[in-house]
Amino acid sequence: RHAGKRNTVSLGVYPDVGLKDARVKRQTLRSTVASGANQSVERKEAKAAREDTLKGVAEEWLAKYRPTWAPKHTEKVEGRLAKYVYPWLGSKALREISSADLLTVLQRVEATGAHETAHRVRQHVGQLYRYAIATGRAETDISYPLRGALTPVQAKHFGAITEPKGIAG
Repeated sequence: RHAGKRNTVSLGVYPDVGLKDARVKRQTLRSTVASGANQSVERKEAKAAREDTLKGVAEEWLAKYRPTWAPKHTEKVEGRLAKYVYPWLGSKALREISSADLLTVLQRVEATGAHETAHRVRQHVGQLYRYAIATGRAETDISYPLRGALTPVQAKHFGAITEPKGIAG
């Protein structure tokens, strides 16, 4: 019981947690409850903190939009995030990431010569942050101030085909 209410906590599944381990966990739990701590609230807060990371919100955002996107597009978006964003920013909380942090990641992408990809990654992160703002997990879109910070993409124009091949005239 905690604060006069019954509070049930799972200590694990039987084959994975033996009787001896369950008794030790029960004793530890009783001592934390006696000190006034509520472990179930702490677990919920820890879970919420894990879900508020960039990767956690991105996975939720992708799950929401995956059914409406073409499979190829979904694959590209997931690949870009996994390759360029998650290794550096994936485990950070959304509110802790600054525009400067994102700019550093985008400059790494640009350094490889993939200017178009850098712009796309900025676009994906912006969409992700707008979703996070809508769900109350972020205050601002950190990608918006970076709109002019990346090297512009050079358009490549191709010549027009004036005569079809193989037709002699």
